[in-house]
This record gives sequence, C-alpha cells and structure tokens, in this order.
Amino acid sequence: MKMLLRRFVASQIAACKAIDRRFFGSLTVDGNGEFCKLVRQMVGPGSSIADIGGGKTPVFTAEETAVNRLRVTGIDIDPGELARAPAGTYSQVVVSAIEDCKGPPVHDFVLAQSVLEHVRDGKAAAAGISALAKPGASIVTFCPCKRAWFARLNRVLPESLKRAILFAVFPEKRERQGFPAYYDGCSPSEMTENMAAAGVSVTEIRYFYVSSYFMCFVPLYLLWRMVNYPLIRMFPARYCETFIFVGTRNG
Repeated sequence: MKMLLRRFVASQIAACKAIDRRFFGSLTVDGNGEFCKLVRQMVGPGSSIADIGGGKTPVFTAEETAVNRLRVTGIDIDPGELARAPAGTYSQVVVSAIEDCKGPPVHDFVLAQSVLEHVRDGKAAAAGISALAKPGASIVTFCPCKRAWFARLNRVLPESLKRAILFAVFPEKRERQGFPAYYDGCSPSEMTENMAAAGVSVTEIRYFYVSSYFMCFVPLYLLWRMVNYPLIRMFPARYCETFIFVGTRNG
C-alpha cells in the first residue's frame, strides 16, 4: 500500500511540475535552493558563520567548510540534533533557542534556513540573530510566509494529524520537517520590522511562489494555483509562499 501511494504521489508531483514549467515560468523558482546558492555566493573564504537551527543538516558541508576555511558555530535548541551533524561541519556548537541567544557579536554571517517559522516570538528571534552579528555583518534568512495556504493549514490542524499526513505523502521530509510551526513574524513586512528593531537594516527581500505541499494531488494543486495566481500578481510581497530576507547589522 505504501509503495502504491508513493508511486501515485510521484506521478502527481511530476505532472504538477510539468504544468508549472508550461504555464507558470518565473513562479516556479524554488526559494530554498536559491537560499543555498545565495549564501555560497556571499560567503567568502575564512568567514565566521552562525548557522541557526541547522542541527544535523548544516548549511555548509564538512568539505566546503574545510576548503573555504570557514568557522561555523552551530546553534540549535536540541543537543541531539547538533550531535548528529557530520564531523567537521561545526567549529563549535551552542545549545540554545535563538530567542535566548545573547551573542557574542563576532560573526560575519548569520544564517537561518527554515527555522524562524518554528519560534514562538519572532521579535525575540530577530534580537538573538542580531546579537550574533558583528557590525556590518550579513544576515540571511529563509522561511515560509505565514499567509501561504500550507502555513494556514499548519496552524489549525492537530500536530499528530499533520505529521501523519506529511510523512505518509512525503516520507523524505521526515529528515528536516515535522517540527511545530508558529510563523510568528514570518511575513516580509513583519520580519523587516522585527529586524529593524534589532538593529538590522534590510538589504534585499526575494519572494518565491512555489511549494511542494499541494503537488501530491493535481486537482488540489490546480485549485491552489488558480486562487493564488491573481493575488500573487496584485500583491506579490504579501502572498508569496516563501521568502529570503537579506540584511546588514548596523554599526
């Protein structure tokens, strides 16, 4: 039964991606992939990095860290997650929620990939991020927008039901997803406001309009696209699915 479900989902995803390529063009860029490309373009050799919430799946591999002489501080609330990170990826680790982080402000880059949706207090999280950054440092975050359909569903469905559905349909997501999500401050406008209050000026925000959650069933995917398309065209910043925030720590 599980094998049949996986084959069905795979066929639906393939069909949805084909529809995306044919009809939606620029709206099909994957934000998570763009985040990974962007930080690799920005981070230079010898940089000091705070990787927030990376846990067992850091932004940079051990090989990249060694080749580029990166000094990476892994910060995660779960010591078990940090312990599972590949050897050589972190120079040091800090067990802490980002909301409780007080620094030190010694990092050239502070990165938060798919973690800020899981914090209860977005303003405190922004302050924790700022506390880790030296003046002039770059802050780069990637997270879902709280107005996305899947984010709204995530807030109203029971946690056990969400996990059962998610892992049944997308078993590969078990490695990085399935943690409780609150989406506090997870909109471009709210994040800009919270970061500004923490002493971080916005440099750039990139918006993305694709997510995989509704690709498991073509009719559902088409409904999502048809309802969202006019909203995206009229209010692109408000109705993005995910976004990248790039900021600079004020001196």
